[in-house]
Amino acid sequence: MENKSSAKTIFIDALLLCLITIFAALCLGTVYEITKKPIEAARKKAENKALSAVIPGAHNFTAIPKEFSIVDPEDVLRDNGFEKIKVEDTKIVFDENENGIGYVMRIISSIGYSGDIIFLLGYRFDGTVTGIEFLEVSESPGLGLNIKEDFFKNDFKNKKAKSFRYIKNRDKNIPKNDGDVDALSGATISTNAVVKAVNAGICYAESLAAKQIGFSEIQKKSQFTENQRNAETADFKNKE
Repeated sequence: MENKSSAKTIFIDALLLCLITIFAALCLGTVYEITKKPIEAARKKAENKALSAVIPGAHNFTAIPKEFSIVDPEDVLRDNGFEKIKVEDTKIVFDENENGIGYVMRIISSIGYSGDIIFLLGYRFDGTVTGIEFLEVSESPGLGLNIKEDFFKNDFKNKKAKSFRYIKNRDKNIPKNDGDVDALSGATISTNAVVKAVNAGICYAESLAAKQIGFSEIQKKSQFTENQRNAETADFKNKE
C-alpha cells in the first residue's frame, strides 16, 4: 500500500514538473514572438545608421546585380590566406548623381577574443577606406570593447592604404602613415581581429574594382533601373 502511495506521489510530482516546463516554454515562446520584431527593427535601424555613416557622399545603395556577381568573396579570401573572416552583403554605393563611388560591405571576423566581431567597411573606387562602423561586438569592456571608440576607428577613416598593420607602443612623436593602427593596450587579439578583417575587405574590394564592378560603364548595363535603385533608397530611408 505504501509503495502504491509513493508511486502515485512520484507520478503527480512528475506530471506537475512536466506541466510547469510546458507552461514556461509557452511563456518564453510568447515573449520571443512579442520581442522579435522590435529587436529586428532596432537592429535594422542601427545597421542603416551605420550604413549611411561609413561612406560620406553616399546617396543610395544597391546589391551587386547577379550578372556581375563573378567575384566570390569566399574564394577571394581563401586564395589570399584570410581565415575565419567573411565578407557579406556587399553593396555598390551611388552619389546623388547616380554615379558609382565605391562599395560598402558587412565583415564578420571570428578571430576576436570573445566571439564574432561584425562591422561595415566603406571603400571608394580610388582605393580609400572611408571608415568602419561596428554592428556587433562582445569583446571585454575596457579592453577589446574599445575597438568601438572613435580614437580606434579613426585609424581607418579616409585612409588610402593597400593594407593596415597594428603597432604596439608606438612612439607618439612619430607621425602615423595611412595604414598604421595603434594597438589597443591589453587587447592585441581584438586589434588584430579588426585589422585582418579590414585587410580582407580591401582584398575583396580590389577584386571587384579590378573588374570595374559598380563603375559608371558597368552600372549602365545593370538590370537595376533608376526606379529600382530609388525604391531601395526609399526603403533604406524609411527604416532609419
